[in-house]
Amino acid sequence: DSFLFYKADCLLQKFNAVVFVCDLFSDPYGWGWSTDRSNFNHVCENLVADNYQTLRDRVSTSLNSFLENVPEVDPHRLAAIGWGLNGRPLKELGALQSDDFKVKALATFQVTGFHGEQFHMSLEDEEF
Repeated sequence: DSFLFYKADCLLQKFNAVVFVCDLFSDPYGWGWSTDRSNFNHVCENLVADNYQTLRDRVSTSLNSFLENVPEVDPHRLAAIGWGLNGRPLKELGALQSDDFKVKALATFQVTGFHGEQFHMSLEDEEF
């Protein structure tokens, strides 16, 4: 996805950060950018149909794989930005806190959830 690549490159250049992009949609053909939203909407509905379990599993699996394969990342100094699905993937990421990793900051571009629920989450108020 060229947009995600652009955003990751901007973060890398500005913050000298390791950037992780979680592909929740598995869209190798670019249909997510199509004006025909039927496939996109179908995938979104499947991600949330089981009380968000599929979405939660994809976020968790992706993060665990990333941390296992990129050892230079400090798992206790994670931050995340997101757009799409109205911030719900970030809410799931924030809920995954454990002794093995800690998300210190989350930011989303949207303030209401996929089905209208409000996105409110507070993390520990520590220096990042």
